[in-house]
Amino acid sequence: IKSLITIVGWDYNTNDKAILKVFDRNSIKAGSIRITSHPSTDAGSGFLINVGGLAIYHAGDHAAWSDDLITKFAEELKFIKNSSKQIDLAFLPIARGKRGACKVTESITNGNRMALKILKPKTAFPMHLQCDDFTAYHEFGKWVKKEFPHIIVKAPNTYNYEFDEWSSF
Repeated sequence: IKSLITIVGWDYNTNDKAILKVFDRNSIKAGSIRITSHPSTDAGSGFLINVGGLAIYHAGDHAAWSDDLITKFAEELKFIKNSSKQIDLAFLPIARGKRGACKVTESITNGNRMALKILKPKTAFPMHLQCDDFTAYHEFGKWVKKEFPHIIVKAPNTYNYEFDEWSSF
């Protein structure tokens, strides 16, 4: 696709102009898109993408994977919050994924609670599960709706990931 731009959150060895490298705490502009990055608590980077009046935060692998990461986790979230007046959409990892036995841990959940308090997104999308069961997505939606009733949560019901097949909380 000629107009497709790929964003990577690490120093990827390429001269391809369609691949934008944004990592550490950096900000670049590509046409009408502004991309602000921060280091993840795991691999790569998290991104704040400002485009068309929307601020979209994609955490990548940035999560409170363990309690000893909570300080770094919070620092990067505050950096992102200070980079935008409002976060419209936030994509947050909610579990360890397939390689981590699809486990939702207390530290990840507490980190997401902190992320929602700091970022105050209008809509949150749980991600990073990659498992055969959508229960964790729906559990995330239920507790967010209970603790943060002003935040809309969209969770997938199928692997098609079409928006008309998502649950709203």
